[in-house]
Amino acid sequence: MGLFNRSKKKLLFKEVKNFFKEGNYQEALEKNDKFLEIDSKNETAWIYNGLIYEKLEQYPEAIESYDKALEINPKNALTWFYKGLILTNLEKFSEAIESYNTSIKYDSKIIGSWINKGVLLNELGNYQEAIECQNKVLELDPQNETAWINKGLILEELGKYSEAIECFENVIRINPKNLDSLFKKGVLLGNLKNYQEAINCYNKVLERDPKNADSWNNKGATQAMLGKKDEALKSYDKALEINPKEADTWNNKALILSNQEKYQKSIELYDISIEIDPNFNDAWHNKGVALKALGKHEEALKCFDKVLELDPTDEKAKRLKNEILSSKF
Repeated sequence: MGLFNRSKKKLLFKEVKNFFKEGNYQEALEKNDKFLEIDSKNETAWIYNGLIYEKLEQYPEAIESYDKALEINPKNALTWFYKGLILTNLEKFSEAIESYNTSIKYDSKIIGSWINKGVLLNELGNYQEAIECQNKVLELDPQNETAWINKGLILEELGKYSEAIECFENVIRINPKNLDSLFKKGVLLGNLKNYQEAINCYNKVLERDPKNADSWNNKGATQAMLGKKDEALKSYDKALEINPKEADTWNNKALILSNQEKYQKSIELYDISIEIDPNFNDAWHNKGVALKALGKHEEALKCFDKVLELDPTDEKAKRLKNEILSSKF
């Protein structure tokens, strides 16, 4: 290759990288195409082609580019990782796992391959293998927040709340500013019926982020579990000031009013919840209970019918519907 071509290649590839860095992906692709006309066996250029197509969300072309790179160097663990990312985006999870496995085969220290493989195994219901992947990451990098979070979420899904809490406590230790993990710790403590500790977590979130509507909502729900109804209502009101479009909070507030036998007012709030989310099963169910308490049986039946339309297996709705029908005879 002559000096001119080498200089031209060097200049072209510099332009490819600059355009890519600046987010000008179409220009980067055009320059890279010209580069590959000069040197079609350049592994790095094909990898860049894949990265550019990924940014353009042209996933089949990205895979084709990574395959070209792998023809040149089939042992490049990073290319297998990149291919796995595209297959994940295409929801081809089994193929993506194969790519991550190949990446790990050639370089067992690529953390992203372990993390993503674990996430996909969890999606496929292979929970123990998923945890093992996150544990492998933590062997390589004990301070990896993402792996601790992923492990915690899997353990939560398995109902292992105490172990999940330990994971999120590690996240908080590594990064005290991670409010999502502090919030999640509150949720898990609530699941364990450690309600006051859960409230303490939500309070810590709210100290740093007073407009965190989810924390106000969950704080209200936890206060309600402790029988602190008036405090719960105040928390729900705070949540709704911040986010009036949260159907769950309207339903939660209405439920307290129903428990206080303020049925008409609660029905108004259930209606707001249903207007926001017409398929919100709990709101339809609770509205039906309130209507039944007021003796408005026909309207209540419509609510329970809606519940059963959304979830034909709902035994409570079936029982309440039968009670109303039986009372007619």
